[in-house]
Amino acid sequence: MTPSVAAPITVVIAGAPVAKARPRFTRRSIAYTPAHVRKYEAHGRLAAQLAMGERPPIIVPVRAEIIVDLVPPGSWSGKRREAALRGDVRPTTRPDCDNYVKAALDAINAIVVTDDSLIVELAATKRYAAVPPLSITVTPLSALAAQGGRRQHEPHPRLHQRNDPVLRRTAGVDHPAPEENENELRQHQQGRPVPQREQGPERRQGPGL
Repeated sequence: MTPSVAAPITVVIAGAPVAKARPRFTRRSIAYTPAHVRKYEAHGRLAAQLAMGERPPIIVPVRAEIIVDLVPPGSWSGKRREAALRGDVRPTTRPDCDNYVKAALDAINAIVVTDDSLIVELAATKRYAAVPPLSITVTPLSALAAQGGRRQHEPHPRLHQRNDPVLRRTAGVDHPAPEENENELRQHQQGRPVPQREQGPERRQGPGL
């Protein structure tokens, strides 16, 4: 069953959280991202894709709640570790919380939300825990985007699954249908027959069709 467009999405990135690091530079001043950060970013994007399934990216303003769970240092005494797990001791050491937030937002950008500019409310928590994942819960809000979007209960008529026959015929597999085909998409949604359109020389089929 396809989840509701308004339902929150939770992405859990298993393993020890990795903060977003600043680019490093070679001797020739070429910037690059450290390998362990690239690996974690790829892991985060995969977790976001699995959480979304076939659901299209959210196109309305959202609230994002990020929880960074860190394992207490092994050098601590059992009493201090227990205090940390209760929340009586908090992780105030580096990396900073905002660097973890950057890693989380990179994981969901263009997968859970069409663009991270849609995140208008943000809450982040860094704490100690026995298991160290990083989790992101994204909740659509009943609001419009400043650029003229739709409310959460008004899904965009051109955001369909890739196996939609009308979308495939009018716009290609991976591209949204143009404005002139919105009437056909509405007819398809309502279960009405869609008139066949002749394929003129100016129209091109999508790849693989």
